[in-house]
Amino acid sequence: IFFCFCLFVFVEAKLVSLLCRHKLDPDVRQSLYKCCDKWMEAVGKHRRFMGGEEPNLADLAVYGVLSTVEGLPTFTDVAAHTAIGPWYQAVGDLVKKQHGRSKNPFLSADSMK
Repeated sequence: IFFCFCLFVFVEAKLVSLLCRHKLDPDVRQSLYKCCDKWMEAVGKHRRFMGGEEPNLADLAVYGVLSTVEGLPTFTDVAAHTAIGPWYQAVGDLVKKQHGRSKNPFLSADSMK
């Protein structure tokens, strides 16, 4: 029992340390909402994506992170509490439409044959 107690205290101390170091809210969903709001603020109201009219690598990176929780309650909460839903859907539509094909002839799979 003493070992379990010591382990619990150690894990709790590490968790508190991580929350403080990365300036996370104890309710980590609030931190996720803030990050999504910051992202949408950076994209701006006059651009469709961070890359302008087409997604760039930054758009794809954020889309990739959010796609890991798609279908989970966390994603539903993020979509309900932030303005990221339409942006996420727009990037997702383009990603699914392209199927990994690039408009750049040097990066397309056809040019590597």
